[in-house]
Amino acid sequence: MLPTDLLSARQPLRISIRTGRGPLIVPLWFDWDGERFWCASQSDSTVVTALRAIPECAFDLSTNDMPYRGIRGRGRARCLPELGGAVLDRLIDRYQIDRTGRLATWLLSRRGSEVAIELTPTWQTGWDYSERMA
Repeated sequence: MLPTDLLSARQPLRISIRTGRGPLIVPLWFDWDGERFWCASQSDSTVVTALRAIPECAFDLSTNDMPYRGIRGRGRARCLPELGGAVLDRLIDRYQIDRTGRLATWLLSRRGSEVAIELTPTWQTGWDYSERMA
């Protein structure tokens, strides 16, 4: 059973990637469109560089507090620079970032080099320990 309400939560999606220095977990803002996760990062970031080289990754979307619930799996990523700015806009709105504030101003100033990350799950599972932790 997948706790699908987590797909609308405003917390980061954790993505596990393979780099030349070994595995790395990267937290990213995400948007779920019903079939895939959408994230964004700068074109020269470690996550974009790694996913371009090895598009297979793992992901985790879970609570940090009891009762523990989550979704984890594996997927295939595509890096799409032509959609970077549009995905960044969606993420700023989804995470309710004030567009006139310092964070949004800084993020939007780098909009031209933003890359959309499309992560399509190939396998996933979920857990919900709410009943046993009640």
